[in-house]
Amino acid sequence: MFIELLRQAGHQEYAELQKELTDGFRMTGPLTPGTGWLPRLGGRYAIPISMAELYTASIIDTCRRARPYKPSSTQMLSSRLETGG
Repeated sequence: MFIELLRQAGHQEYAELQKELTDGFRMTGPLTPGTGWLPRLGGRYAIPISMAELYTASIIDTCRRARPYKPSSTQMLSSRLETGG
């Protein structure tokens, strides 16, 4: 039914998606382009970074996105939990 809805909606790659859902898709080896995804152009992914660089970048990004600790908010929540209100 899902594939039929895609077909009726005019999804251009519904047949490929149906084939992948019915017959399965590769789990190893070269990946086929996903349906509906634009191709990767340029050399952005030609030379991947090392795991150490990825780890460092992830920590930096996580720290950048983290909310600053606000003791007053924690104290307010704690008092509400203690008083039940």
